[in-house]
Amino acid sequence: MRAAEWHKRFGGGGLERAAGWPSDLEFSSPVGGIRMGGFAGKAAARPAKSQVQRYIGGYATMWNKAHVHQGRFEIFDTGAFAPTLLSKGTVRFLDEHEESKCLGATNGFGLELWSDETGLGFKLAVPDTELGDLIFDDVKMGRRRGMSVRYRATETYDLQSNGETCCVIKAAHLNEISLCKRGAVAQAFAEVVTDPSAVVGEIGDACTKAAERVSGAFREVRELLERME
Repeated sequence: MRAAEWHKRFGGGGLERAAGWPSDLEFSSPVGGIRMGGFAGKAAARPAKSQVQRYIGGYATMWNKAHVHQGRFEIFDTGAFAPTLLSKGTVRFLDEHEESKCLGATNGFGLELWSDETGLGFKLAVPDTELGDLIFDDVKMGRRRGMSVRYRATETYDLQSNGETCCVIKAAHLNEISLCKRGAVAQAFAEVVTDPSAVVGEIGDACTKAAERVSGAFREVRELLERME
Protein backbone atom coordinates (compact mmCIF):
# COMPACT_ATOMS: atom_id res chain seq x y z
CA MET A 1 0.00 0.00 0.00
CA ARG A 2 1.51 3.32 -1.08
CA ALA A 3 1.65 6.32 1.21
CA ALA A 4 -1.05 8.05 -0.83
CA GLU A 5 -3.27 4.99 -0.51
CA TRP A 6 -2.70 4.97 3.28
CA HIS A 7 -3.92 8.55 3.53
CA LYS A 8 -6.86 7.95 1.21
CA ARG A 9 -8.00 4.83 3.06
CA PHE A 10 -7.30 5.73 6.64
CA GLY A 11 -7.58 9.53 6.42
CA GLY A 12 -4.13 10.30 7.81
CA GLY A 13 -2.54 13.74 7.67
CA GLY A 14 1.19 14.26 7.17
CA LEU A 15 4.09 12.30 8.59
CA GLU A 16 5.93 15.22 10.13
CA ARG A 17 7.61 14.54 13.44
CA ALA A 18 10.40 16.12 15.48
CA ALA A 19 13.04 14.60 17.74
CA GLY A 20 14.55 15.68 21.01
CA TRP A 21 11.94 15.18 23.76
CA PRO A 22 13.41 12.72 26.27
CA SER A 23 10.99 10.25 27.83
CA ASP A 24 11.39 8.93 31.37
CA LEU A 25 12.59 5.43 32.16
CA GLU A 26 10.74 4.88 35.42
CA PHE A 27 7.01 4.97 36.02
CA SER A 28 4.63 3.49 38.57
CA SER A 29 0.99 2.80 37.71
CA PRO A 30 -1.61 4.17 40.15
CA VAL A 31 -3.13 1.74 42.62
CA GLY A 32 -6.81 0.92 42.29
CA GLY A 33 -7.30 0.51 38.56
CA ILE A 34 -7.11 2.61 35.44
CA ARG A 35 -7.63 6.34 35.79
CA MET A 36 -9.00 8.06 32.74
CA GLY A 37 -9.23 11.82 32.57
CA GLY A 38 -8.91 12.05 36.34
CA PHE A 39 -11.63 9.46 37.08
CA ALA A 40 -11.24 5.79 37.97
CA GLY A 41 -12.58 3.38 35.37
CA LYS A 42 -14.40 4.92 32.39
CA ALA A 43 -13.76 8.51 31.44
CA ALA A 44 -16.46 10.98 32.36
CA ALA A 45 -18.32 11.67 29.12
CA ARG A 46 -20.55 14.54 28.10
CA PRO A 47 -23.53 14.08 25.76
CA ALA A 48 -22.29 12.34 22.63
CA LYS A 49 -21.90 14.55 19.57
CA SER A 50 -21.69 11.68 17.11
CA GLN A 51 -22.44 7.97 16.95
CA VAL A 52 -19.26 7.40 14.92
CA GLN A 53 -16.35 6.02 16.92
CA ARG A 54 -13.11 7.91 16.31
CA TYR A 55 -9.70 6.24 16.11
CA ILE A 56 -6.07 7.22 15.96
CA GLY A 57 -3.27 4.78 15.19
CA GLY A 58 0.38 4.53 14.32
CA TYR A 59 3.61 3.57 16.05
CA ALA A 60 4.37 4.41 19.68
CA THR A 61 8.04 3.75 18.96
CA MET A 62 10.16 2.07 16.32
CA TRP A 63 12.86 -0.54 16.62
CA ASN A 64 16.52 0.01 15.79
CA LYS A 65 16.28 3.80 15.55
CA ALA A 66 19.03 5.67 17.37
CA HIS A 67 17.76 8.36 19.70
CA VAL A 68 19.13 10.38 22.58
CA HIS A 69 17.90 9.86 26.13
CA GLN A 70 19.48 11.47 29.18
CA GLY A 71 22.61 12.36 27.25
CA ARG A 72 23.29 8.96 25.68
CA PHE A 73 22.37 7.07 22.54
CA GLU A 74 19.73 4.38 22.89
CA ILE A 75 18.10 1.89 20.53
CA PHE A 76 15.08 -0.33 21.12
CA ASP A 77 15.87 -3.84 19.94
CA THR A 78 13.20 -5.55 17.84
CA GLY A 79 10.38 -6.77 20.07
CA ALA A 80 11.74 -5.06 23.19
CA PHE A 81 8.28 -4.88 24.77
CA ALA A 82 7.32 -8.50 24.07
CA PRO A 83 7.34 -9.41 27.79
CA THR A 84 4.63 -6.82 28.51
CA LEU A 85 2.52 -7.80 25.51
CA LEU A 86 2.79 -11.52 26.25
CA SER A 87 1.87 -11.03 29.89
CA LYS A 88 -1.12 -8.90 28.83
CA GLY A 89 -0.13 -6.26 31.35
CA THR A 90 -2.19 -3.08 31.37
CA VAL A 91 -0.67 -0.24 29.36
CA ARG A 92 -2.26 3.22 29.34
CA PHE A 93 -2.48 5.92 26.67
CA LEU A 94 -1.75 9.36 28.15
CA ASP A 95 -1.53 12.93 26.95
CA GLU A 96 2.09 14.14 27.27
CA HIS A 97 2.79 11.56 30.02
CA GLU A 98 0.42 13.36 32.39
CA GLU A 99 -1.11 11.04 34.99
CA SER A 100 -4.45 12.85 35.06
CA LYS A 101 -4.91 12.74 31.27
CA CYS A 102 -5.58 9.10 30.42
CA LEU A 103 -7.52 8.39 27.23
CA GLY A 104 -7.59 4.63 27.36
CA ALA A 105 -5.74 1.44 28.18
CA THR A 106 -5.29 -2.13 27.08
CA ASN A 107 -7.41 -4.96 28.48
CA GLY A 108 -10.76 -3.53 27.48
CA PHE A 109 -10.24 0.22 27.71
CA GLY A 110 -9.99 1.02 24.01
CA LEU A 111 -6.23 0.63 23.37
CA GLU A 112 -4.79 -2.12 21.17
CA LEU A 113 -1.04 -2.76 20.90
CA TRP A 114 1.01 -5.03 18.67
CA SER A 115 4.66 -5.62 17.89
CA ASP A 116 5.90 -6.18 14.34
CA GLU A 117 9.18 -5.91 12.47
CA THR A 118 8.92 -2.11 12.41
CA GLY A 119 8.00 -1.16 15.95
CA LEU A 120 5.30 -1.00 18.60
CA GLY A 121 2.04 -0.31 16.80
CA PHE A 122 -1.13 1.00 18.41
CA LYS A 123 -4.79 1.76 17.75
CA LEU A 124 -6.84 3.88 20.17
CA ALA A 125 -10.61 4.29 20.25
CA VAL A 126 -10.74 7.97 21.19
CA PRO A 127 -13.23 8.58 24.03
CA ASP A 128 -16.12 11.03 23.57
CA THR A 129 -14.83 13.49 26.16
CA GLU A 130 -13.37 17.00 26.08
CA LEU A 131 -9.86 15.53 26.36
CA GLY A 132 -10.69 13.07 23.60
CA ASP A 133 -11.83 15.95 21.38
CA LEU A 134 -8.58 17.82 22.05
CA ILE A 135 -6.37 14.83 21.27
CA PHE A 136 -8.27 13.89 18.13
CA ASP A 137 -8.26 17.45 16.78
CA ASP A 138 -4.54 17.89 17.52
CA VAL A 139 -3.69 14.74 15.56
CA LYS A 140 -6.11 15.55 12.74
CA MET A 141 -4.81 19.12 12.32
CA GLY A 142 -1.16 18.12 12.67
CA ARG A 143 -0.51 20.10 15.84
CA ARG A 144 0.75 16.99 17.61
CA ARG A 145 1.65 13.69 16.00
CA GLY A 146 4.69 12.58 17.96
CA MET A 147 4.60 9.51 20.19
CA SER A 148 6.62 8.53 23.23
CA VAL A 149 6.86 5.51 25.53
CA ARG A 150 7.53 5.27 29.25
CA TYR A 151 9.22 2.07 30.33
CA ARG A 152 11.60 0.28 32.70
CA ALA A 153 14.52 -1.44 30.99
CA THR A 154 15.09 -5.01 32.18
CA GLU A 155 17.82 -6.18 29.78
CA THR A 156 20.39 -3.98 28.01
CA TYR A 157 23.83 -4.15 26.45
CA ASP A 158 26.23 -1.58 24.94
CA LEU A 159 27.39 -1.25 21.36
CA GLN A 160 30.40 0.76 20.18
CA SER A 161 30.17 2.60 16.85
CA ASN A 162 32.32 5.43 15.50
CA GLY A 163 33.62 6.17 18.95
CA GLU A 164 30.12 6.41 20.43
CA THR A 165 28.51 4.08 22.95
CA CYS A 166 24.91 3.12 22.27
CA CYS A 167 22.72 1.35 24.85
CA VAL A 168 20.60 -1.33 23.20
CA ILE A 169 17.38 -2.02 25.10
CA LYS A 170 16.77 -5.70 24.49
CA ALA A 171 13.82 -6.07 26.85
CA ALA A 172 11.75 -3.62 28.88
CA HIS A 173 8.51 -3.34 30.81
CA LEU A 174 6.13 -0.94 29.07
CA ASN A 175 4.15 1.32 31.40
CA GLU A 176 2.39 3.76 29.09
CA ILE A 177 2.47 5.43 25.69
CA SER A 178 1.75 9.10 25.08
CA LEU A 179 0.85 11.51 22.36
CA CYS A 180 3.32 14.40 22.44
CA LYS A 181 4.77 17.21 20.38
CA ARG A 182 8.24 15.71 20.29
CA GLY A 183 9.04 12.06 20.88
CA ALA A 184 12.54 10.75 21.52
CA VAL A 185 12.21 8.45 18.50
CA ALA A 186 11.48 10.86 15.67
CA GLN A 187 9.95 8.25 13.38
CA ALA A 188 7.18 7.30 15.83
CA PHE A 189 3.85 8.86 14.93
CA ALA A 190 0.08 9.05 15.36
CA GLU A 191 -2.45 9.40 12.53
CA VAL A 192 -6.23 9.68 12.35
CA VAL A 193 -7.83 6.39 11.31
CA THR A 194 -11.15 6.95 9.57
CA ASP A 195 -11.87 3.41 8.37
CA PRO A 196 -13.87 1.77 11.20
CA SER A 197 -13.37 -1.68 9.65
CA ALA A 198 -9.58 -1.46 9.83
CA VAL A 199 -8.04 -4.08 12.06
CA VAL A 200 -4.78 -3.92 13.92
CA GLY A 201 -2.83 -5.90 11.34
CA GLU A 202 -4.05 -3.72 8.46
CA ILE A 203 -3.09 -0.54 10.25
CA GLY A 204 0.31 -1.92 11.11
CA ASP A 205 0.95 -2.94 7.49
CA ALA A 206 -0.25 0.41 6.16
CA CYS A 207 1.85 2.38 8.63
CA THR A 208 4.93 0.31 7.86
CA LYS A 209 4.69 0.71 4.11
CA ALA A 210 3.80 4.39 4.32
CA ALA A 211 6.81 5.08 6.52
CA GLU A 212 9.07 3.13 4.15
CA ARG A 213 8.00 5.30 1.20
CA VAL A 214 8.41 8.69 2.87
CA SER A 215 12.00 9.42 1.90
CA GLY A 216 13.96 12.31 3.34
CA ALA A 217 11.42 13.03 6.07
CA PHE A 218 13.62 11.85 8.93
CA ARG A 219 17.32 11.84 9.77
CA GLU A 220 18.99 9.62 12.30
CA VAL A 221 20.46 11.41 15.30
CA ARG A 222 23.70 9.54 14.81
CA GLU A 223 24.05 10.68 11.19
CA LEU A 224 23.37 14.27 12.15
CA LEU A 225 26.08 14.27 14.81
CA GLU A 226 28.55 12.61 12.44
CA ARG A 227 28.02 15.36 9.87
CA MET A 228 28.65 17.99 12.53
CA GLU A 229 32.05 16.55 13.44
